Amino acid sequence: MPRNLILSYTAPGEIVLDQMTGSGTTVVECKLLGRRAVAVDINPDAVMVARNRLDFAYTPLDADYQGKMIKNHRDKTTVLCELCVLCG
Repeated sequence: MPRNLILSYTAPGEIVLDQMTGSGTTVVECKLLGRRAVAVDINPDAVMVARNRLDFAYTPLDADYQGKMIKNHRDKTTVLCELCVLCG
């Protein structure tokens, strides 16, 4: 279901917010579909699971895609982000 919604409502390179990321399914789909993602979860264990699920090398088929890998948030909260106001 996340894949269908992401494809229906976003274009490649756009940002998707997942406010209750859980195991990270939506964020993984964003990575596979060339979308940027901001994933938030109150449970540190869920963030750890999502980080593990994102730990794979992937090169989109589109050679023009200039996406960035997901990284830790600057202030070390339980947030995974690719691009936000704080990180730049």
